[in-house]
Amino acid sequence: MTELRPGIAAIAEAVRKAAANITSIGEDPRALFADTELGTIHVAGVGKSGLVGAKFAATLCSYGIPARPLHPTDALHGDVGAARSGDLAVLITKSGSTVEMIGLIPLLVSRGCRTLAVTEHPWSVVARSSDAAIVTGEVAELGPSRRAPSISTAVVTAVLESLAATVAEDRGLGDRDLASNHPANVDLKQR
Repeated sequence: MTELRPGIAAIAEAVRKAAANITSIGEDPRALFADTELGTIHVAGVGKSGLVGAKFAATLCSYGIPARPLHPTDALHGDVGAARSGDLAVLITKSGSTVEMIGLIPLLVSRGCRTLAVTEHPWSVVARSSDAAIVTGEVAELGPSRRAPSISTAVVTAVLESLAATVAEDRGLGDRDLASNHPANVDLKQR
């Protein structure tokens, strides 16, 4: 298994760099989650970003924070109807220029949703069109082409899981809340 160590080390280093260099633009991203009237959190992304977003939505739900994945293409074909005034949309896009995401923003805003972008690029259309953006910075990917999402998805996962934990802490949520939402989890019952 020693052949896996360089890739794991590269991912760990990228996460460490992201922790040191992460920035935001626009409003304070935490403030978007602090609104006591916050409705559902819709988490959108295309491809691997969508899969990472689904994990983020699942983590929020584990704490009892209403969240759901929202596939941008499906949203453009009717699923945007679930978005309501007071909701928050988290838009995950490596480039910040994904056509489906760019088309989704005005639909969400017209329904009264706030928007938070998570992207590598502060100058991107999605970042500049959102109320706030978390900027992770560019990373080199693993693999023969160095283009397939690997390190970037690990960095975004780390950022979003940290955000979920921070939001839960800000709301005073903890082990009791996790346990009530995981009735079959033996580990949580033992705490």
